[in-house]
Amino acid sequence: MMRRFLKGLAIAVTALTLAFTAVFFALWSTALAEPRYPALHTDSTIADAAAVLSRETVNDLAEAIDIIEDETDVYLHVATVDFLDGASLQRYGEGLREHWNLGDDDLLLLLCVGEDKFGLFGGRDVNRRLPSGIQQRLLSASLEESFLRQDYDGAISAFIPALSQEIARAWGEDIDLSGLFGAAAKPLDMADWLTRRVETEKRVERQIVKLQDDESGISLGKALLTIFLLMVIFGNSGKRRNRRGCGCGCMPFSSLLAGIGLWNLWGKKR
Repeated sequence: MMRRFLKGLAIAVTALTLAFTAVFFALWSTALAEPRYPALHTDSTIADAAAVLSRETVNDLAEAIDIIEDETDVYLHVATVDFLDGASLQRYGEGLREHWNLGDDDLLLLLCVGEDKFGLFGGRDVNRRLPSGIQQRLLSASLEESFLRQDYDGAISAFIPALSQEIARAWGEDIDLSGLFGAAAKPLDMADWLTRRVETEKRVERQIVKLQDDESGISLGKALLTIFLLMVIFGNSGKRRNRRGCGCGCMPFSSLLAGIGLWNLWGKKR
């Protein structure tokens, strides 16, 4: 009877282990699936989170955005990021529009430099006058080549005037960007890039830490989850050696599930 009791207790413990592992795995996967979005500062429509644009380009871009807005009521926003945090370009772009509370007259240009991806994401009114086919042709003709060469200033300096002309035709207005982007096509040298990258990371350091804590849990929680999963793996390994399994095949499965959880926790690129 004692032997049956111990065997039943082992099965119950294994079942609880499986349940807790599944819950932690599901919760952690959900946290990891939520991308991080760059902040958009007050009175700004540019978020160079990847720090790849020169000051001259940012200044010209800001002036061009104001001109386009004044003439057509189209609100252009530009974001550069390093990675999409595992999301597709479409999902990230739509999520960023929602995160920034962009509306029907807003148009977002998203550049992901670490994954060589880019796209335009417009509101309903913008897409009605400037269909996705035209947007894609503009990106391919005026931005793609320079962007893939990692000449991000050149990509912006070629794309924004071309975009402004398409917007002008669609809205029946005149948009004059003469005098802008004249010297912006010069590639950014490494020293300047590193200097601005440090400045950018210092400026948003607190916000990045807060975003990581909110979206992926504090480091203590990550450590505790790791310890729990390791206990499942090595605990089951010891039980298999001492008892040669519980007779139901649950322990190897729980170890496998815990191993997948560890891989998802530490192996997934963020």
